[in-house]
Amino acid sequence: MFEPVPLPSDLDAQLRAHFERTIAHFDNLGSKAPQAIVLGGGYGRGEGGIATAPDGSPCFFNDLDYFIFTDLPEDPEIIYALREWEREESKIMGIDVEGKCLPRSDLSQTPGSMMFYDLVAAQTIVSGPKNFFDDFKVMAKPDTIELIEATRLLWNRGSGLLFARADLEANVDLSVVHRNQAKAKLALGDALLTIRGK
Repeated sequence: MFEPVPLPSDLDAQLRAHFERTIAHFDNLGSKAPQAIVLGGGYGRGEGGIATAPDGSPCFFNDLDYFIFTDLPEDPEIIYALREWEREESKIMGIDVEGKCLPRSDLSQTPGSMMFYDLVAAQTIVSGPKNFFDDFKVMAKPDTIELIEATRLLWNRGSGLLFARADLEANVDLSVVHRNQAKAKLALGDALLTIRGK
């Protein structure tokens, strides 16, 4: 059903168990079950960060960012199931698990966005047809990403640094501080690439 994400064996096993729980959770919606459940972001691309726990074992570092494709993105039953799943899986996984409900048709309306490019270019389809993104691949070209996307990314990462500064001064959530600093460094590179159509 899903492709393995390259991670140390114990983290890979945790992620696979998480995928199985995720499929079972949304299957409970019956006829309202999503058309596809897609892991985007770093872990979806096979680039998710790995940290070291206090006991020296590897642990997850980034959030798990999901796209839940459904023709009923505002349905209260689906939204309730999504929020329940986010809470439970965030607790189990020890990192934020977040999902966004949207219809598949939204993809054809956002070809100039960085989110569209990243998602179509590389992802892990946890549930749904393996060819779910095939119709959109021809539109996923780096030179079509709008320049405003670089500005949005830098604005987002800049606000992350602002929150990180507050945490640093309070000497709390230092792993989050480190993560926000790393994200800001990557964003600078992504912004330069976007400007150059790469």
